[in-house]
Amino acid sequence: MPPIAPGYYDTLYQQAHQHVTPVTKYKEKSSPLISIIVPAYNTKQRYIDELVYSVVAQTYTQWELVLVNASTDAERSSALHELGVRDSRIRVIETENMGISGNTNIGIENANGEYIAFSDHDDVLDPSALQEVATTISQQDADVIYTDEDKITDNSEIYYDPHFKPDWNPDLFTHVNYINHLTVVRKTLLIEVGLLNPKRDGAQDYDLLLRVFDKQPKVAHIAKVLYHWRAADGSTARDFSLKSNVADAASEALREHFARVKTNVTVKPKQNKPGFYSLQFEPYENIAIIILPFASDATLRLYNEILVKRTRFSRTTQLIVPKGTAPRFDTKNLSVISLTVDSDYLTKALTRVKGEVTICIGTIAFPERKEWLQEYPATLRLKHVNAVSPLLLLDGNIIDECGLIRYNDGFLSLFRNQIATNNQTFFGNTDWVRNVDRLTGNVMAVRTKEFRKYLNTTPHTNYGEQACNYAVEGKYNLVYADERFNRQSIRLGPAHTQTSFFNKNIDPYGDGYALYMAESAAVNVMMHIAEGEGIDL
Repeated sequence: MPPIAPGYYDTLYQQAHQHVTPVTKYKEKSSPLISIIVPAYNTKQRYIDELVYSVVAQTYTQWELVLVNASTDAERSSALHELGVRDSRIRVIETENMGISGNTNIGIENANGEYIAFSDHDDVLDPSALQEVATTISQQDADVIYTDEDKITDNSEIYYDPHFKPDWNPDLFTHVNYINHLTVVRKTLLIEVGLLNPKRDGAQDYDLLLRVFDKQPKVAHIAKVLYHWRAADGSTARDFSLKSNVADAASEALREHFARVKTNVTVKPKQNKPGFYSLQFEPYENIAIIILPFASDATLRLYNEILVKRTRFSRTTQLIVPKGTAPRFDTKNLSVISLTVDSDYLTKALTRVKGEVTICIGTIAFPERKEWLQEYPATLRLKHVNAVSPLLLLDGNIIDECGLIRYNDGFLSLFRNQIATNNQTFFGNTDWVRNVDRLTGNVMAVRTKEFRKYLNTTPHTNYGEQACNYAVEGKYNLVYADERFNRQSIRLGPAHTQTSFFNKNIDPYGDGYALYMAESAAVNVMMHIAEGEGIDL
């Protein structure tokens, strides 16, 4: 990169001032003062100048920039003070280096704003960032505001890797800090939770937000890229693994969060997935599995036998199946109940359930792990979660179902046909456990008591619709991506398509296809799987 000409940043500063919207445009009550806190420690002059320029260039003018200087380099300290001379809204506070949390806390304590915005010393704000935040505060009276973001190269020439975040997603946040930047929080709320904890340096922002969200604040998401995260050498934006203390600090912050909300959980960083965390809740002692009558008796019997073979029943489990489809062999800790199929099948099945949790299965899908009954349904220990589904895959690593999200007047199948492992999309990673608007009900864990009450108070529908509709009633439904089921490409029923060159037994959808099978063909597929499990046919 060529050397920067003398006076270059002075020119940028003057240009920024020319485009500032006059403060008189805003009404006082809808124009909160926003204090941007930036801890600086021997920051490269080019980085800090670009950040300051991006703040001065804001179309919203009710801000102050608090630069907390802990630099040991005299030349860089002098340059920071020179920035403060240029605009009365830029304040430089001197301090000994107390670490990222201690330095940031000094800035917060000295801030005059009603709201605190957090920015790293080498990043850049979009010119409309603070205006969008102020408008959201005025319209929603939000306590916490966050925006979408992207990255910029070290030389500021390329913007890339945008992250289009979902609206407030509490269970996604306890598995990964998806919020990051730009984050703005009401100052009184920060004071109430005790500011940043120096013991959590490395994940200090994650720890702080966990404590903030424990207070049930009003959260607003601005679905616009308003923050540009610099992928500089040594930056987490470029390589998370460069900061090895982050995972330990974040794990401890999560443990403390769950202790505060009185939830027993084991927190572990995911191996080879920096920044992702696995949560294991206390397993339920009694569980029921209800197999919905979604296929023929012969197909279901084979399915049930394969499912039993692929499950470790370490807890007391009931398996409720349509009459004539019960497995032909006994398994420890498993009792089987057969029921006649009619329109009340699901309601009748629930009257026989003794466990706290019920899992409904209405598709040919098999768990990848034998221990699936211990961890997957235990996610319902989170009292705000209504229903939980695993990730349903085709061909081992292609997503078939990852929950449904609202889109225009309907629902969109999230990540369908995407690769399931280590796939960082613009909407986040496909490995993330997350809340969704709706579940299909094909494989779904629910609390027995609540599901039973729902069926007793809703209009009568068939069992498939009952399971699916329940999954949209609650505020929070969850896709537990840590548990995966492999789905077979079998669809029993009449074919949709017939042309001279297209066989009606093949159903194209997305980038793949399923087979519309006659009963004998479907049973043949199931027999092949059963033989692989060592089941005597």
